[in-house]
Amino acid sequence: MKGFNIRTLFLFTMALLFGFILRANIGNDNLAISSKIDSLESILYNSLSYNFTPNQKIDICTELALLYKDKSYDKQAEYAARALILAEELSNNELISKALNILVEAYYKMDNYNKAIEYSTRLYNIYNTSNDEIGAAQALYSIGRSYYGASKYIEAKDYYERAHDIFKKNQYFEGIALTLRGIASVQLHWGEYNEALSNNEEALKFLEEIGDEEGIAASFNSIGMVHQEFGNIERAHEYFQKSLEIYKKLGMTWDIVNLTLHIGDIYLHKGLYDKALDWYFDAESIGKHVNNKN
Repeated sequence: MKGFNIRTLFLFTMALLFGFILRANIGNDNLAISSKIDSLESILYNSLSYNFTPNQKIDICTELALLYKDKSYDKQAEYAARALILAEELSNNELISKALNILVEAYYKMDNYNKAIEYSTRLYNIYNTSNDEIGAAQALYSIGRSYYGASKYIEAKDYYERAHDIFKKNQYFEGIALTLRGIASVQLHWGEYNEALSNNEEALKFLEEIGDEEGIAASFNSIGMVHQEFGNIERAHEYFQKSLEIYKKLGMTWDIVNLTLHIGDIYLHKGLYDKALDWYFDAESIGKHVNNKN
C-alpha cells in the first residue's frame, strides 16, 4: 500500500509538471493570437469601421471567430453570429454557410448539442437546396456527431448512416471513412465490438486508398480503442503505436502528447505503474521540447 501511495503521488506530480509545461507553451502561442485579436477588434470597433463594406465586416468577424476557436468558444460563437447576420443581409449562401459551420463547431465544443444540431440542420437545408450532396452529407454527419455527444445513440447512428449513403453514392472516400468511424463509435458504445472493429478496418482501407495519413492515424487510434475495450491491451498498444508513428511523421505534436498520455492512463488503470510512468515521462519530454522551441 505504501508503494502504491508513493507511485500515485509521483504520477500526480508528473501530471502537475506536464500541465505547467503545457500551459507555458499555450501561453506563448496566445500572445501572438491575442495581439492579432486586439488589432482586429480595434479596427472593427473604431468609428472608421462604419465605412467598411458588409463583406469587409464579415471578413473581420469571421477571422476573429477563427482566432477565438481555442481561446473562447463563446466569443467564437459571438463573432460567427455577427458574420451570419451580415451574410444573411447580403443573401450570400456561401458566406452564410461559412458562418454556420463555425457556429456548429463552437456550440459542439461547448456541449450545446441542440444549438449545434440547429445550425447543422440549417446547413443541410442550404446544401440540399443547392444540390451540394457532399456538403449535405457533411451536415448530416455533424448532426449525428452532436446526437452522439448528447448520448442519443440511435439518432446518431441514423444520421451517420444517412451521410454514409450519400458519401458512398458519390465515392467520396474521406466521408465514407469518417461515417464508418462514427457508426463504429456507436457500436463500440453498445458493446458490438466485432462490428465496430469491422467498420474501423473498412474505414482504414478507404483512407489508405487515398493516402490520407492523418485519417489513417485516426483510424489506427480508433481500432486501438476497440481492442482496449476488448481488454487486449497489447493489441491496442500496437495500433496506438502505429498512430503515434504517423503523428510524429506529420509533426502533430499535441496529438502525439494526447495519445502518449492516453497510453499512460491505460497502464495506470491496469496497475502497471512503471509502464505508465514511462509514458508520462515521454509526454512530459515532448511538451518540454515544444516549449523550448517556442
